[in-house]
Amino acid sequence: MFGQSMDTATMLKKAEDYLFIYPSKLDMKLNGTDICQIDIEKSLCLPLCYLPGGLEIEGVAYGALWSICYILSNALSTLAKEHNIEKIAFRGDAMDYALVQDRFCASLPKSLQVA
Repeated sequence: MFGQSMDTATMLKKAEDYLFIYPSKLDMKLNGTDICQIDIEKSLCLPLCYLPGGLEIEGVAYGALWSICYILSNALSTLAKEHNIEKIAFRGDAMDYALVQDRFCASLPKSLQVA
């Protein structure tokens, strides 16, 4: 990110280390087609505007993680509602991070059980 070579674990750790609770949200959304496309240049517009003002890479990572979790959990909520799904399970090491768990669960409906 921004010329730095970071793996996913490092970026997630930077997001968790962010001291403030306000995200610099990415400007992106999922459309209703079979393919999800994200315009990276457009989605990073807000965080890039804040960088010259002092936003650190941890803030950008936090905003990116917050936005991705929010958008995907909203999409998951829609799918669960449309297909009558009552229980879901997450897989993968990204769910080992408390911030990821918190952001996903904050946007999911209370009726949807997470295993």
